[in-house]
Order: sequence, then structure tokens, then C-alpha cells
Amino acid sequence: MIATAVLVVAAAQPYHESRFERMDEEGIDIALVLDVSLSMLAEDFPPNRLAALRSIAGDFLDRSGGHRVGIYIFAGDTYVQSPLTEDRVALKTLLDSVSVHALNQTKGGGTAIGDALVMAIERLQRQKVEGRDQAVILITDGESNLGLDPMLAARYLKRAEARLYAIGIGSETPQEVYFQGERVGGDTPFLAALDDESLRAMTAIANGEYFRATDADALGKVFGELSRLE
Repeated sequence: MIATAVLVVAAAQPYHESRFERMDEEGIDIALVLDVSLSMLAEDFPPNRLAALRSIAGDFLDRSGGHRVGIYIFAGDTYVQSPLTEDRVALKTLLDSVSVHALNQTKGGGTAIGDALVMAIERLQRQKVEGRDQAVILITDGESNLGLDPMLAARYLKRAEARLYAIGIGSETPQEVYFQGERVGGDTPFLAALDDESLRAMTAIANGEYFRATDADALGKVFGELSRLE
């Protein structure tokens, strides 16, 4: 019986596989911090802001070379969609699942930009590799109304020596938002606004840059510039 068992194991050809990850030291680490609050359902970016963002962010991932990228989402809460990785296939799959339903919006929604920035930079710092720069790319369309003051979060990024690039999505006119067939805010409709002033101030504190995207084509150009960082 022992001899038979040995023959069966030998026929199965068991082996141990060692896997190594090659890291390009000339790349950088990038945290994509995506706003999935209800205001991303506004339709001034057809079919809506979030769908346009997913499409362009996917193109950015295709062109991001040897960079490690992590995806972090937020509304009133924050969530790690993907830690830093060079696996573009996995990143694009996870990006496709980014939606307003990824976080619990029934508690009143909201937008916590400061909390999201702190979460992202803390995750970047945990995976810090000597010689690799780090950057946070914040894509949002609304004012921060929950959590930590975004200006304090921007100072935290500066101390961590990570640049902050913010992309403001939204048209000139505030938009009504519908969620699950009902107007957000009911008889007093919520209007999705874009706070240019705050976003500019945040990026100035963190030695970064602010971009204003007014349509999907403009957003594509912004991501094209970001794909050439460092």
C-alpha cells in the first residue's frame, strides 16, 4: 500500500513554485482616489460622470507603464478597491466594478475627501519602496461635507512627500441627481456642485496641481498628462 501511494504521488508530479515580482525602480506609486458619491450620477458627462470616469481611468491604466497603481474609493465612507499593483488586468476588472453601490449610500450619502486622502497616503506609505516617488490622484465632483478637513489631509500628504493631483469633474451649472429612480433631496433637490476653490487650495498645499475637466474628451487629456508623471 505504501509503494502504491508513492507511485500515485510520483505520477501526480507535485512541485513547489517560487514566484518573484520584478519592480521597475524608475516607476512611481500612484493612488487613484475615486469619488463614488451619489453626485457622480449626474448626467452632464454622458451617460453619467462615473461611467465616463471609468472609461478614461481605464485608458490611463493602459498607459501607466511600470507604475504601481492602487484604487481607493470614497463617498461618506472609504474603501480600498485595490492595493498597489502592476497587474493592469486585475486593476481594470476592479475599476469596472466601481459604482455608487460599492459603498452604503443609504446612510445619507456625503463626501469625505479628507478621509479618503489620508487612507490613500497611509496605504502608499505602508508599501513605500526606497527611490520610488508617490502621488495621489483625486477625482471628485463635489464639496467635502464629512470627515477630516481636506486642507489638513493635504498638509499630511506634503509631510509624506507625496504630490496631490486633483481633477474636478462637473459642468458650470449645478446638476440635479437621481438615485434608484428618485430625485436626491426630494422636494428640496440636492444639486451637485464643483468646488474649484477648495480643490485648488488643496493641491497648492501638497505641491500638486488642479485640473478642471468639463467633458469626457478634456478628462482624457488630463489623464494623458498624468500618465507621463516623472
